[in-house]
Amino acid sequence: MRGAGERFKEARLAANMTQEEVAIKAGCRRATVSDFERGVYPGARVVTVSKLCEVIGADHAYIVNGWRCSDQLGIPDIGHLSQADRIEYKLDVLLARTKHLEL
Repeated sequence: MRGAGERFKEARLAANMTQEEVAIKAGCRRATVSDFERGVYPGARVVTVSKLCEVIGADHAYIVNGWRCSDQLGIPDIGHLSQADRIEYKLDVLLARTKHLEL
């Protein structure tokens, strides 16, 4: 079974980015990216992993857990969108699904 590091590396390569480019944009060292891809990240901070995923436009849940939120919720894959656009999209979906409820 593939781990988070392998899924991240695959997504990074699909984004056509080097480890160095990802590290610069994420504000971390290249070694951090390399360690994560190799599975040498015990105690990796959630915020670091989240930022790495954001930089390459990957779905954090997919990278970490191996499943996509879109698969579970029946919504399109939005991992390629910016973080702000993903949040806006998710809010729109939530509002659409709950507009019939009374508060």
